[in-house]
Amino acid sequence: GYGMATPQKPNDPNTIFHIGSITKQFTAAALLKLVEAGMLNLHTSINEYLPKEYQSKHWEKVTIHHLLSHTSGIVDYDETYYDPKTLGFVSPEIEAKMIQETGQKKLEFKPGTKFNYCNIGYTLLGIILEEKTGQKYIDIIQEFFLTPLGMEHTSFHKQNYQAQNDHAIGYRWNSNHKKLEEDHHDKIVGTIPDGGMLSTTHNLYLWSVALEGKHPDILSVESVKKMTSPVPQTLTQEGWYGYGLGINTSGKYTRIHHSGWMGGFLSEFLLYPK
Repeated sequence: GYGMATPQKPNDPNTIFHIGSITKQFTAAALLKLVEAGMLNLHTSINEYLPKEYQSKHWEKVTIHHLLSHTSGIVDYDETYYDPKTLGFVSPEIEAKMIQETGQKKLEFKPGTKFNYCNIGYTLLGIILEEKTGQKYIDIIQEFFLTPLGMEHTSFHKQNYQAQNDHAIGYRWNSNHKKLEEDHHDKIVGTIPDGGMLSTTHNLYLWSVALEGKHPDILSVESVKKMTSPVPQTLTQEGWYGYGLGINTSGKYTRIHHSGWMGGFLSEFLLYPK
């Protein structure tokens, strides 16, 4: 934690930031816990697990594996779903509309043949988590990971979010006025399972220890292996993608990573297992 949290105070390891798509690895880890419990199959059609109103004839061959690895071919959402009343994250009503309209579109490619980063895939994974457990996504992540790891300063973006004293404020550069100005989180569309977490440098360190396999009761070694194993079709200039995490082996040491972006915030999660 360095630089300024606000114009008046500096960051420290306990400053709370929006971490955007770093959220995806928590969603992936929760799905794998249900797989280990025998509640889900990675290679079953997502239509078997989604509520009836969200099932699509185009998704018969799309599996949880495809959603986790961004190889589903599903068309991603865009800013046409922006709702200014929700301050950056879509309301349940808009989310339902977004999913149903996406389900009417043909896939961009045959599932499992290509990689195309897809946020709404993780929105669907969050819904599957809720369907299979009967709990809210936020409560699932809290129970599975945040409480047992002691991640006391990690939370989720809510509608009508207001920054607290220990929160960093997002800024962007106004090229016309040549100055930084506050970004009020009202220019981004997003859902909680694909990018809605807030956390701290210290709390993400606690999570990284679990990703090293040192808390097998919380996140099993087998789940870590699945998350950090390259899916062959996902190779890009940044390396491979696993489940909710990128894997880069081009340097001296393997790097496990994921970026996160939400208006005014740019995050990077980097773990070097060696």
